[in-house]
Amino acid sequence: RMVCDCDNPTLDLFCCPECDPRLTSQCLHQNGLLTYASGDTWIDNCQRCQCL
Repeated sequence: RMVCDCDNPTLDLFCCPECDPRLTSQCLHQNGLLTYASGDTWIDNCQRCQCL
């Protein structure tokens, strides 16, 4: 995973959702059907994910 520079104006918020000021306490799963609270972890396609 790349390092997210939240001060970069061209940052891709899909790759760095923790930098999106509109989403402060929830993360939307890539399938668009699930939401996770800040701090939650889950496994997706053999990768460990965490909502920041």
